[in-house]
Parts: sequence; structure tokens; C-alpha cells
Amino acid sequence: RILCLVALFWGSNVTNNLAFAYNISIPLHTMFRSLSLASSMLLGVVLVGKRYNVLQVLSVVLITLGVFLATYAASSADTHKAQDGAA
Repeated sequence: RILCLVALFWGSNVTNNLAFAYNISIPLHTMFRSLSLASSMLLGVVLVGKRYNVLQVLSVVLITLGVFLATYAASSADTHKAQDGAA
């Protein structure tokens, strides 16, 4: 079981780093990486049969939502700065 989790963790990190070869933006990459909490929780349920209480699930949802909102706000501010600078 542990080797499977280690392999999944390693694969996740390798694919996250390979994503930069496709010239995606840092904010988009950050958004996808923030899903690692939710995916880890899902894999824990599916592979290991782990159970999470409502507070743990709510915490992951709020953290993921917060990262998405912060990344979107920063990306939006950068876009407005670039547009103002080009004018």
C-alpha cells in the first residue's frame, strides 16, 4: 500500500514539473496543483478505504476554493496591469 502511495506521489510531482514544458501560466499551474489536497483525499478513500469527517472535507474544500480565488485575483490584477501598461 505504501509503495503505491509513494508511486502516486512521485508521479504527481513529475507530471506537475512536466507541465512547464507546455508553456502554461504559473497561475493556471497553481490552480491545478491546489487540487492535490482533494485528489489525495479521493485517493485515500478509493485506494485505502480511509474515511474523513465533515470538518476535514470542508477544510479541503475551503482551502482549494481559497487558492482558486487568490490565484484568479492575482491573475486578473496582472492582466489589468498589462493592459494599462500597453495603453
